[in-house]
Amino acid sequence: DGTVPGIYAVGLPILGNSSFSVDVRDARPLSAAALQISGTSGALPLNSRCTLLVGFPYLTLSSVGVGTNRIASTPVPVPLDIALLEAQLFAQYVVLDPGGAFLGLAAFSDGLAIRVGA
Repeated sequence: DGTVPGIYAVGLPILGNSSFSVDVRDARPLSAAALQISGTSGALPLNSRCTLLVGFPYLTLSSVGVGTNRIASTPVPVPLDIALLEAQLFAQYVVLDPGGAFLGLAAFSDGLAIRVGA
């Protein structure tokens, strides 16, 4: 439908938080969404209306279904590992959307910076 999806964190990204998730809102209902996460931010224009905001290399987590409420959630449990303290991650959703800004195939969300705390 061409709407730009929004991205947001649910819970705090603190060590040992097994219920932390990253969600997308205003996504095309009943479509698929995939969360991309990287240790670096990016700003790669894919076309004049769409920018990849996570750096290379990035990890694409499994795709999730978007509900009729236009929301999808990806669990991102934070292990209780002191080596992750102060780690910074950057995230962005890509949502299948035939009216999306990326070649009429997908819509990219805004970006989200995540810093792991204690």
